[in-house]
Amino acid sequence: MNSTLKVESSALSIEQRVVNIVAEVVERPAAQLDLDAHLVTDLGLDSLLALEILALMEKEFKVEIPEEELEKFVRIRQIIEVAERRLAGQAAE
Repeated sequence: MNSTLKVESSALSIEQRVVNIVAEVVERPAAQLDLDAHLVTDLGLDSLLALEILALMEKEFKVEIPEEELEKFVRIRQIIEVAERRLAGQAAE
C-alpha cells in the first residue's frame, strides 16, 4: 500500500477506508477513483481481485462478509454500502 495514503484507519470514514482498499487492490491512487467506477469495465477487476477486496474489508472492519455479497460489488459505491450495512448490523448485535 502506498504509505503516503496510509492514515490512521479509525480516523477515516468508511467511504475513504473502502476507497483505500480498492485503490490498493487495483494499484491506482485513491484520489483517482470515482465512486461510480464500474469495477470490471473501468478498473479491470476480476473475481480473484474481488475476493481480495472482500478479505481486506473483513480485516479492516473486523466483520465477516459472506461471499454472496460479492454479487453486489459492481461499483465502488456499492462496496461502501455493503460495508456500512455490515457495520450497522454488527453494532445492532
